Amino acid sequence: MKFICTVLLILISIAVYSEEELFGVSLENQAEETNKKLNYYEHKFLERPEVSTQGASIIYFYTKDSLKLIKDNIYGEMGQSELLFYMNDTNVYYIVEKITSYKIPLTEIKSFTEKTVEEKTRKYYFYKNKLEMVYKDKNDQDPFNSDFLLQELKDLLVIYKKN
Repeated sequence: MKFICTVLLILISIAVYSEEELFGVSLENQAEETNKKLNYYEHKFLERPEVSTQGASIIYFYTKDSLKLIKDNIYGEMGQSELLFYMNDTNVYYIVEKITSYKIPLTEIKSFTEKTVEEKTRKYYFYKNKLEMVYKDKNDQDPFNSDFLLQELKDLLVIYKKN
């Protein structure tokens, strides 16, 4: 009886894992399709000097009836970040956060290598604007902050509508 229960638990956990994995792969495939079509979308570029003295910018990619991608770049003295908000109009379905931290002063970096920078990637999967799943690198011990990301998205959508 214990053996049967153990096997059932293993099978259930495999099924749940596979469903989550399929969900993530489905959203990543949708994002990849968006990336392939970027040259065909209209785009709007805006600088955001109020965000960082080193520079910050946003690029909105859209069609006449739908926002497809918001690319938010922030440059700093100690690193840079890139947020990619994949959209179905005003609903986010996938966010990729790329964080690059400089291990030495930027002026001394000749090329980005493991000795000069540390890079982290986080992926956030959404369903109906609700966070469903997070992936981050194994060495990434920093907590993720989905509230920050959703607030950033709201701010970026306000800027988009104003311009």
